[in-house]
Amino acid sequence: CFDKVIDAYHLDVEYIVDNDFRKWYTDYFGYEIREPQCMVRDDCNDMVVLITSIYPFRIEQQLIGMGIKYYYSFLLFLERHIGKQQFMVYF
Repeated sequence: CFDKVIDAYHLDVEYIVDNDFRKWYTDYFGYEIREPQCMVRDDCNDMVVLITSIYPFRIEQQLIGMGIKYYYSFLLFLERHIGKQQFMVYF
């Protein structure tokens, strides 16, 4: 997702979140990986989450439970914000 979406379209990334505690506070593409609860502590009203998991429905339920309203599966993000033709070119 990073090389196809984040870097290519210069999206502003605050941090990466992962449910795997073994990844917390490590670095990925220059961004810190944090635990999901950090999104609850931050102002989630202004937050947009891009789900890059192959299990987006599980994560959507988790985000809803955390009160996060704005989230996209990266495939839907590509289709809606970049366009279907470009989406097909990249993948």
